[in-house]
Amino acid sequence: MVNSEDVLVTSEDVLVTSEDVLVTSEDVLVTSEDVLVNSEDVLVTSEDVLVNSEDVLVNSEDVLVTSEDVLVTSEDVLVIVKMYSKNLRVNIFTSFQSQEWKTSRTRGWVKDFQLIQHYIDVLGEVT
Repeated sequence: MVNSEDVLVTSEDVLVTSEDVLVTSEDVLVTSEDVLVNSEDVLVTSEDVLVNSEDVLVNSEDVLVTSEDVLVTSEDVLVIVKMYSKNLRVNIFTSFQSQEWKTSRTRGWVKDFQLIQHYIDVLGEVT
């Protein structure tokens, strides 16, 4: 009978060298069934993403002009109204208006449309 108090093994008594351990490629097999990456395991933060200006190409179809980018003054409207016939002026207004409904970010254009329509109505009565 050997008691655990009678046995002492120290690190000096145990030596494992690289010659004692051999793992070959035949011993290791990882298949695609063993690897699963779930979307919950992947997190990309804005700090991980860097876009260089040389990497960016903007197509004209990707550009949205908002009402903040457009200023129509009463002088501009008078020039438009004087330059075109009444029917064409109404068509211009209609195309502006349809453009406004396509882009929800251009709600501010409604006031410009109302101003244009006002000048069209007034000048239509005068001409």
